[in-house]
Order: sequence, then C-alpha cells, then structure tokens
Amino acid sequence: MSDSHSAPTVAQMHTPNDDLRSIVAHTTAEIHRYQDPLRTLEDKRPNAQLELDSVVCPILTLPPEITSGIFIRCLDHGPNNSRKCREAPMLLLHVCRTWRDVAISTRALWTTVNLMTRRTVDEVELEVGILKTWFDRAGNLPLSVKLEISWELRDDAVNTIYEALAGLSCRVQSLELHTSPTRLPYTLGLPKCSFPLLRTLTISHGYPGDLPSLPIEFFKNSPLLSELSVPDIASSFLSFPWHQLSKFTGTFQDLRHILEVVRLCPNLTEISLATSPIVGHALPAFADFSSVKHSNIRSLTLFATPESYHRHFPLRRLQILDLLTLPALRTFQLLQFEEEAFRVAPDAISSFLSRSSAPLQKFVIHSWGPTLYPIEMFYKLPTALVDLEIWAPRRWFLVDFFRALENLDPDFLPRLRHLAFLRCTAYPDSLSSLEAGLAARWRARPDFAELSFRFAWISNACPESAEDFEVQLLPFKRLVAEGMDIRIEKGSTSYI
Repeated sequence: MSDSHSAPTVAQMHTPNDDLRSIVAHTTAEIHRYQDPLRTLEDKRPNAQLELDSVVCPILTLPPEITSGIFIRCLDHGPNNSRKCREAPMLLLHVCRTWRDVAISTRALWTTVNLMTRRTVDEVELEVGILKTWFDRAGNLPLSVKLEISWELRDDAVNTIYEALAGLSCRVQSLELHTSPTRLPYTLGLPKCSFPLLRTLTISHGYPGDLPSLPIEFFKNSPLLSELSVPDIASSFLSFPWHQLSKFTGTFQDLRHILEVVRLCPNLTEISLATSPIVGHALPAFADFSSVKHSNIRSLTLFATPESYHRHFPLRRLQILDLLTLPALRTFQLLQFEEEAFRVAPDAISSFLSRSSAPLQKFVIHSWGPTLYPIEMFYKLPTALVDLEIWAPRRWFLVDFFRALENLDPDFLPRLRHLAFLRCTAYPDSLSSLEAGLAARWRARPDFAELSFRFAWISNACPESAEDFEVQLLPFKRLVAEGMDIRIEKGSTSYI
C-alpha cells in the first residue's frame, strides 16, 4: 500500500506566490530605506530655491505684504479695471507661482471689474461665472462694478445679469450702468434690491430708443448714496434719495430738468452739467421757467459735448446761468466750449456772479481749440479770485493778459495767487512779455503771499533756438530764486 497521503515536504509546499511575496517585501524594504534620504532632499529643495531666487529674482524675497502693496499700485484705479491677461491683476497670475498665490490672496486686487455683456445666454452665463469668481477673491470688501449691457441682449440674458447683480447688491459701493434707453426699465427695475453701501452711481445710455414712460423706483434703499450721474431723464421718472446727494452730474437739453434736480437736492455741494443748445428756431420764454437759488453749491461745472455743438446759438449753452443763483460758489468751470461761446460769455458770467455775490476762488476755462478769449471777461471776475486756469489761449490773448498784469490794474484779478496756461498751441514771440507781468505782480504782492505760475505748450509750438530760449528763461529763474513757484513745460519736458 503506497504512502500517498503522507504530509508534503517544505520544498513541495513552495509556490510562485511565495516568489511574488518576496519581491513585494524586498521592494517595500528598499522604499523604506530610501524614504528618509528623499525626505531630506525634499526639505532642502525649497531653501535652495529661495536662495537661488534671491540671487536671480530679488523681488521674490520681499515679504508677501510688501509684494501685495506693490500689486495694488499696479492697478488702473479708474473705471476700466481690466480682465485682460496683459494687465493687472490677471497679468500677475501668470508670472510665477509665488506671485499667483500673493495676487489671489490680495483681496483689494479683486474689488473692481468692468463687465461687458455678450449676445447669447451662454456667453452671459460665462461672464457671470467669471464675475462671481472675481468677487469671491475680494472676500468681504466693498465692490465697484461697471456693467455695459448691449441693446441686442435678450430678456432672459438681461435677467441673468441682474440676478447676479442683486446677489452682490449688499456689497456694491460704486456702480456704473451703461445701456440703451429701451433697457432702462430692466436696468432700473430692481425694486427688491437694497444697496446699503452704495455711494456712487452712474447711469448712461448710448443707443437710440424711447425713454421709460412710467416712473421707475430703484436704488431707493441706498442710505449712503451721495454721488449721482444720469442722462437726460426727468427726475420725476426716477426715485432717488435726492435729499442726500452731495455731487451730481447730468446731461440735459431741457433746462426744466436741470432746475428740477437743483430743487430736489438741498445738500448738493458740487454739480456738473453738460448743456446743449435747445433745439428749435425759438427759445422758450424765461416766463416758462422759475429761477432757483441754492445756498450750498460750492462747485459748478458746465461742459459741452461735440455732438451738441451749434455755432449759431452759442449763448444757449450758458442760458442756465440766467436761472441759477449760487451764493456759496467757490469753483466755476467752463469746459470744452467752442470759441464762439466765449465771445458772448463775459456778460452772462458777469451777471450770474454779480447776482450770486459768490466768493469765487477758482475759475477754469477750457475750449475745444485755440481761443482768443475776451480780455474783458477777466476784468469782470470777482476780486476774491485766487486761482485761474486757462486752456489753449491764442498768442494775442497772452499779450493782452500779461500787459494787464504788468499795469497792476486794481480791477484786474488783484488777489490772484495761482495762474496756469495749459496746452498752449502758440508759443509767445518772447517770454519776456510774460515775465514782466509776473514780476510786477510778484513784487507788488502783500508780504509772505505766495504766487505760482505754470505755462505749458504742446510740442508743435517751439522757440526758435535753444540759446535764445535759455536767455529768456533767466528772468524766470531769478523769480524762482526769490521764492516764486514757476513751472515752464513743453509736453513731458520741464524747463523750470
């Protein structure tokens, strides 16, 4: 009887699995043997990289808070903060990992955005997603939003945008809405939104269309709103907290809308108005308007737009001055007017300032091009004026102006302390005529009174020779040595 059921030997029990187990055990032991040296090398690498960066890129050794502060200064702090990859803050994400980490963690980089909507819903949803990611990086900081809504956008896409805006409304402190008149009911139709931090609001439309025909209540719950800019819409159609506004900018063709805003805003201190000639062959009779006296407005700016230019009715741009009385006015600016308007301006300005009895301190005039300003306009300015800024004067005006300064006429700006001529297209035949007027006024000033002068001309108007120019500068340099503040510039070049 054979012994077929006897126990197998150790050699007979060995299988291929045992070989695999042996390999796994050996490999594991080898891994453990190399783990400690590898961990040591991994610990050394960051320090070595930091030392290398300190030699190759010293800026990477700055503390994160310093780098963060530098990044913030790279921003365009205007209304057009960009999402372009070649501009901050997006550019800062594509330099190195360190900068990317610092940029993402710097909340102030992500508080402002310009959102331009597209045509389709999918594109709008993509933009809204980017907007949410952008502002998530801002943490809980107040936000500034510029939103441009195309007139071609479908209603469902518009609703998507405003749902996103409504979700951010409690954090928005500055908002610009650029849309078409046909979109204004959607743009302004946010009755359920509250804007507790909103301080600055701008609304504009750049496309043709009918203005809303029904009163629109929006941004009514904005307890901090103080600065407002709107297009030519009657205030009766817009429910703003008018009483709390301190700064207002508007574009108007109807004088009644201007006067209505002034009446509604008792706390206004600064107002800027783009006025245009009233369309039609005949002006409305002043009997149709009642003038307004406002005791708090300290700054008035009237500016013209190219599309509203009408050479046959220049006085109509200044017609609003006949309907306003501003006894607290300290700064008065006429910007971007055509030369014809300044020819009829002296009487209108003089009547307005005399009626207001305003303590005017600063006067700025700016024209579209070279202008021969009437010298009599400056004789009619209040004697309290201390700051005068004149843009693009013609050569003959410079001669008349500085001759009046040299004569020390008591009626010609007797308290003037700051004088600037900017963007002059005509270089005077000789700076000596300017220097004589300045020197006379400087030496006749009261003791310890300051006097500053700035003259800047554009590059296409140059002195005849460098040597003559240096000779003409010498008297100005002597005035500087006596203590007068003088700057003479051409483009980006400063000579004094």
